[in-house]
Formats: sequence, C-alpha cells, structure tokens
Amino acid sequence: MGIVKHILYNVQTYLENNFLSAFLTLFVCFFVLQPIVIAQKIESDCLQMSSKGTKEIVSKIIDVFEKNGVCIKTIKLPRKRAHLMLQNKLLDGQLFKGSSYEKEMKGILVMIPTSIFTSKAYLITTSPEIHTIEDIKPGDYLYLNGSLLDNTFIKKHNLTGTGVESIKLMPRLLSSGRGKVCFYNEHLYKKHKNKLPEHQIIHTQYTNHHIFLHKNRLDRLDEINNIVIKHLASGGSFLQ
Repeated sequence: MGIVKHILYNVQTYLENNFLSAFLTLFVCFFVLQPIVIAQKIESDCLQMSSKGTKEIVSKIIDVFEKNGVCIKTIKLPRKRAHLMLQNKLLDGQLFKGSSYEKEMKGILVMIPTSIFTSKAYLITTSPEIHTIEDIKPGDYLYLNGSLLDNTFIKKHNLTGTGVESIKLMPRLLSSGRGKVCFYNEHLYKKHKNKLPEHQIIHTQYTNHHIFLHKNRLDRLDEINNIVIKHLASGGSFLQ
C-alpha cells in the first residue's frame, strides 16, 4: 500500500505542478490547431480557377456560387501561364471563357454545358470603303494579342493584320492608319467610344461564355451546372 500511495502522490504532484502546461496544450489543440485544420480542409474544397474577367463580373459569379455552398478562388494570370498551370493540374479550371475555348483546351478542360452569359462585341472600321467582313483586306485588321475572340475571328475569315498588347492603343493606331478594323467588346466600346476616330460598326459578334473545369474535377460538373441553371431560371444574372 505504501508503494501505491507513493505513486498516487507523485501523480497528484505532477498534475498540480503541470496543470497550466496541460491546460495550455489542450487550449492550443482545440482552439488554435483545430480551426486551422478545418480552414485548410475548407480551402482544399475550394475550386482554384484562373480568370481575366472584370472585378465586378468575377465577384458576382463567386457570390452566386458561395450562396449555393460552392467555394471558388480566382487568380488573375497571363494567358500562357494560365495554360501552363492548367496543363500541369495546378488549377481546377477557368472561371469563364467563350465557348470556342473548348477546342483550344481539348483534353484538358471540359465546358460546363449551360452558358452563364452572352456578350456582344462590335467590329468597327474607320474606312469608308469597308462595309462588310468580306471588304477587309490583308493588313487592315488590328487584333489584341491573346484575345480568344480575335484568334477565332482571324482563323475563321483568314485575316492578317497587326497585333497589339493593349486595347488602349487601338484609337491611336486607327487614327494613324496603321489599321482600319478592330473589335471592341460592348463594355469597352461604351468606355472608349469618344476616344475613337470617326467610325462605323459593320458587324456584331455574340459570344456565349461558360465555366470550364479541369478534366480531373469532373466530379463537380453536375453541381456547377445545376447552380447555373437554378440561378438563371430564378431570373438571376451573372452580370449584375
């Protein structure tokens, strides 16, 4: 019995002397480490996507999915870097792109069937001799480097011209005669219309935009598509 009392005494003394240490250990485990672990799990459940859309549109799309229990994180990347990261499975998809993007990323990305919105782009010309697309001559076309709309249009109509890095250069190049035709999406056209030289609209291009998932994340395809359908059916929009 003496040995038992001695052991119990030592245990009691240890607990009394190390109570604060034990309490702090439990506190850290339950109130610090556990939330971190939970946060990491939540973060891992988020879809990491590339996006070059305007801040307003991206925020609206993320908000719609968040309200339906889907977490989406976006990162703004140059086109080539986004492609490289998608090819190397470092991203879960592309937040939205025109439907023709499916051919460009075939074997890597899969398009969500339901379009989230349709955009308009105006083909404008400063030349009084150009009235239709067929009137565009080699060298007339000004295009934005990396633009899916321009790339698709050039291939479709076998056009040649000058590539620029920024849409802001278009008014000056049109005024100087270095180009006679270019595209402006509806938003930018309204914004820059007064800076453009005298011109006319000869064509309006409509583009359906979709969310694209990496082929390794097709487990989320139906979920994403159903949310898009539900939101649009209720009269909602992804643009406002």
